[in-house]
Amino acid sequence: MESTLMTPTVPTLDILMAPAARELARPEPGEFAWATRMDLRARSKLLIIDDEPTNVRIVQRLLELEGYRHFASTCDSRDGLALIEEEQPDCVLLDLMMPYVSGLDLLEGIRQEPSLRSVPVVVLTASTDRKMRTDALAKGATDFLNKPVDPAELAPRLANVLAAKSYYDQLQRCRMELDQALALVNERSLAH
Repeated sequence: MESTLMTPTVPTLDILMAPAARELARPEPGEFAWATRMDLRARSKLLIIDDEPTNVRIVQRLLELEGYRHFASTCDSRDGLALIEEEQPDCVLLDLMMPYVSGLDLLEGIRQEPSLRSVPVVVLTASTDRKMRTDALAKGATDFLNKPVDPAELAPRLANVLAAKSYYDQLQRCRMELDQALALVNERSLAH
């Protein structure tokens, strides 16, 4: 005689979520955590800030070859923070050594702005100065790439950064949904 374990039915917050939200919250079997890397490439918006137009064109072209399609850029670091706020990119690729506003100052401005704190910043630099690198990390740089950029390194590093951002964004959405569901539960329990 074969025995089967009975799993008790436990009500979950899932019943409080709208059907569309439940479908969005569940990845398909085999899906890479809510989005495949190709999906991330196709839908991610990247912002390149570098005072050298040639560097902007090279980085953008290398990323286009990897499947990235949405770009914004500036060669004037004074426009950097406003452009980030306007474009709301998924990742910023930032040169450190620029005239007018340094990459370190821009990085600090990004991390001080609440709406931009979670935007990953990949620093592109020709500098081998250890202090500059540690300052960038202390100010919130997500990753580093040396110039000239190695195409074999650029795409995988960016894919990793965007995957981590995708996880973070999904956690934020789930947290908001949980907060809404808990508020609804509290509202319902107070009504009874």
